[in-house]
Amino acid sequence: MFSEKPANSSDGPRCVNFITAAGGLLQAVVFGYGGLRLQDDRLEVSLTGIPGTSEWAMYDLRYRGFTFDLHLKQDTLSITVSSSEEEEETLTVVRGDGSLIPLQMGKAWNMTNSAFSLSVRETSSLKPHSHSYRVSGDIPFVCLLVAIASFLH
Repeated sequence: MFSEKPANSSDGPRCVNFITAAGGLLQAVVFGYGGLRLQDDRLEVSLTGIPGTSEWAMYDLRYRGFTFDLHLKQDTLSITVSSSEEEEETLTVVRGDGSLIPLQMGKAWNMTNSAFSLSVRETSSLKPHSHSYRVSGDIPFVCLLVAIASFLH
């Protein structure tokens, strides 16, 4: 229970439901352990485990018309998109190396827990598949051919 005043306050009884303290605790969990950082063009995610637990989750997170869940178990992170307001856009994982993973509605996508970003991309520019591909940076010619072959697969 959160309280603004100590129990033995000379000002009278304490405030039983101190809502801003409860909101502060929620922010500490979501932005601290959840590692969520809202930027202009992306949602940065860097989950950390909560001490003394083997797993934890955040459900029904909403970002730019998408609703999704994040579930961390041991070192595996699972992302599941449950709804979308836009048919022509896809919620996409952008990994640190620049690879993109378009998420499919209702299908859990698993990865080893590491920092990543979520962004909204036009569906026409991405094909949902199980492989990731690079979209920027210097890629040797052979790697480019492998990425194209993976994309067309």
